[in-house]
Amino acid sequence: MMNLTRLSISFLLLPTSWHAFAEELPGSIEEAERLADRRPTDQAMVAYNRNVFMPYWSDKYSHIINRCLRTLPSPDKRYLSIVVVLNRSGRVIKVYRNADSNVFLCMNEYLSNDTFPAPPVAPYFAHFKIPFPQ
Repeated sequence: MMNLTRLSISFLLLPTSWHAFAEELPGSIEEAERLADRRPTDQAMVAYNRNVFMPYWSDKYSHIINRCLRTLPSPDKRYLSIVVVLNRSGRVIKVYRNADSNVFLCMNEYLSNDTFPAPPVAPYFAHFKIPFPQ
């Protein structure tokens, strides 16, 4: 079981996409996903994602999600789609999600109050698709 949990977390550690340059925040997760799914061409954005954002996310959130999976009495392992939006200083200003599972709610206690390393452009969108083994 532990190997399956680690496998699912590995999907978490790779965002499906990231993007910036939104005038207003989207009103739904579908809009946020569409915005986030546009691939950046700016080298500073690509470098930030690869060298700064992802190492921070991987180091911190793989542990948080594993903790949530271990400590919840019956973790809800529905597929999660999450879009995280950062402001100029790296503070999380919005988290979009497709479900209010107990795993997401546990993770969001940390995520919604986090400050990531500052992105080169704001708002910065990162989209994660998280499948869990059933």
